[in-house]
Amino acid sequence: ILDRGLREERLLSTPRVPSASGQQCSVCSEKLPYEPMRLSGCSHEPDVCQDCFQQYLAGRMDTTAWDRIVCPSAGCKTEITHDDVKKFASQEQFTRFDDLAMRSFLSAESNFRYCLAEGCNSGQVHDGDAAQGNIFRCVACGFRACTVHNVAFHEHETCAQYDVRVEKEAQSQRAGEDAQSSAYVAENSVQCPVCTVQIQKTSGCDHMTCTRCQTDFCYICRALYRGPRGIWASGNKAHRESCKYHSDNLPSH
Repeated sequence: ILDRGLREERLLSTPRVPSASGQQCSVCSEKLPYEPMRLSGCSHEPDVCQDCFQQYLAGRMDTTAWDRIVCPSAGCKTEITHDDVKKFASQEQFTRFDDLAMRSFLSAESNFRYCLAEGCNSGQVHDGDAAQGNIFRCVACGFRACTVHNVAFHEHETCAQYDVRVEKEAQSQRAGEDAQSSAYVAENSVQCPVCTVQIQKTSGCDHMTCTRCQTDFCYICRALYRGPRGIWASGNKAHRESCKYHSDNLPSH
């Protein structure tokens, strides 16, 4: 990959030297053949060998739209044609280029659809006539899809029935998620004893201050700190007897 990138950089930055029979390739410095490769739309002298062109093309097809690839010679902005690729690229490259071109052409057709089956790259025109309706059937693999919802065809269900079922499943999923969320909050938080907002402690001591009403309370037993019977006035005996901070539960010294 790095070598390919370096070659592409040289292709785009190396000044073009007018070539003739026996001239060197501006990328690899190998001698060009007696009749060097010449792209159909270029007026300059050829200065790139076919091997370097193929490496350049391989990189460009990974990064550039198929119909925006230009001549590899430095400074030339002529776009490479389908015939250029057929003539000078490898068979594998041409097959890929031709496939990209065909896909682009077909995608411009409003009724063209690709097969949704995993591993199938086929596609076809689906005009939704009376015979086809909303069922797309791939001629390559036989996979059936619903053209209304763009999913695998919902056998034994109309589109309206499918919509109802999907909505019920979504509601059930949301209800389950809400229940899990509520259970988590109940297990990992406590209510403020005054305003009842749920408060979760992530770290620190068990002396909590409610962010809504500013009430100070114990996170363990929710005993209040303020007031005549609060912890600040009465000490640790203001905690509930079951709380680890109650006077009777503290270690004696």
